[in-house]
Amino acid sequence: MSKVENHPSYNKLILRDKLAFERTRLANRRTLLAFIRTAVAFFGGGLALVKIVDIPSFLAIGWVFMIASPVFLVAGIVSFNESNRRMEKQVFELEERLLQENS
Repeated sequence: MSKVENHPSYNKLILRDKLAFERTRLANRRTLLAFIRTAVAFFGGGLALVKIVDIPSFLAIGWVFMIASPVFLVAGIVSFNESNRRMEKQVFELEERLLQENS
């Protein structure tokens, strides 16, 4: 369970909102996995070009692919964390709104 699901305001959500939250969370994970898959593919493709091909331009492309792969990985992790922070913020804003309505 995430921090958001343990938050008291999460239990006050109606089913539709809980399902929307779950869809968003799963989409966020799929996006992270896509970034990881892209990073691995770039590294593998670059390594194959460097090890197999002796043409200088292909060697350069291979090195660019291998250097770009950690960039994709870091971008995916940053995107994943930022999306999680936004979801937490929305739940906390919901709690404030519910508290104001009940006051």
